[in-house]
Amino acid sequence: MQASGAIICKKKENGNIIVGNIDIYRDFSDVRDVVRAYRMILESEKSKTIYNVGSGKATKLKDILDYIVSLSSCKISIEIDPSLVRNGENAKIYCCNELIRKDLGWYPQYDISDTVKDIYEYYYNMFT
Repeated sequence: MQASGAIICKKKENGNIIVGNIDIYRDFSDVRDVVRAYRMILESEKSKTIYNVGSGKATKLKDILDYIVSLSSCKISIEIDPSLVRNGENAKIYCCNELIRKDLGWYPQYDISDTVKDIYEYYYNMFT
């Protein structure tokens, strides 16, 4: 989605992004946080313990999409394609990261809005 929004804006034209269900909540994590967690696990004395790695927060996909659109200076319309909506999809999925927080002191350092903005700017600049 970030690439689509950035490409639309870079062309200096209005555009359309076709999506499925955006009324779902998911646990989005910055890869830098995930890699740091994996490293902490591997370097710890508890490297054989199974940890859930994630932000521990559920973010609505629509909110992320709205944020991407707000970053653009172009008009972007969102179109829901029913064929992209999965039947029986869980409305909310997020991890419980209490164990890794307790055992290793890990916690996410990057907010999803910063991550989305970084990705958007990357794609925007890539098409310069």
